[in-house]
Amino acid sequence: MGFFKRKNRFPTEDINRGEVILTNDEIIIKNNSYESNDEIIKIKSIEYIYLETSDYSEPSMFIYQGRQYYIPGDYVGTERLWKHLSELFNFDIDIVYAHLKDKKNAIYKLYRTTYTKNYSITSTNTNDYLEGFEIQSPTPLFISWNTTKEELLKCPYISSDGFYLDITYPVRIGNIIIDNLGTYINDVRSDVAPQNYYAKCFTTDGSDKSLYELKSKKPPLKMVALFFRLAPKGHYD
Repeated sequence: MGFFKRKNRFPTEDINRGEVILTNDEIIIKNNSYESNDEIIKIKSIEYIYLETSDYSEPSMFIYQGRQYYIPGDYVGTERLWKHLSELFNFDIDIVYAHLKDKKNAIYKLYRTTYTKNYSITSTNTNDYLEGFEIQSPTPLFISWNTTKEELLKCPYISSDGFYLDITYPVRIGNIIIDNLGTYINDVRSDVAPQNYYAKCFTTDGSDKSLYELKSKKPPLKMVALFFRLAPKGHYD
């Protein structure tokens, strides 16, 4: 009796809806109910795993690895995937079993990676963020927002793979110091300055504390387009 009860905890698998295939280092998602390329998740790079329940659809697994992935609970291979990831990332599978039948809109945290905080806020009140940013090299170098792509690539502290531009040292923007500022340059003319710079800003717990802390400081976030790696909205701690 216990065997059948356990098997019925997950939704009935439907190959017409989709399928999940596990390899040693990847999760391959086949969405059979609509025309779509296979989605591939790199297991070692997974940052968040959540259970999401709904009042109108089957429960699903929410995974963040570079972007958001949703795996409905009725895809073939889903239960095997949950068990495998619970062992790999050491989260409690009983949380999944306890909420699989929920018919409410909710999200339950199972796994969230930790980070090294990669930004800091200085005590000085510096307002030069309207003019540009300062590379924190041994001899600090100030770069104007109007610096062209060609001029940027001449800087000894800047490198590029032809697609993304990286700055070797942390940079100061106003009174915020960020470790990994960069910008996409593949579609920027050599005589034009990049219009947006990007950074991923983390607190140690990977939560949205970084967003709220930086929003309260100068420069205003509208001045510099920053990408924040955040836990899904409405996460459960």
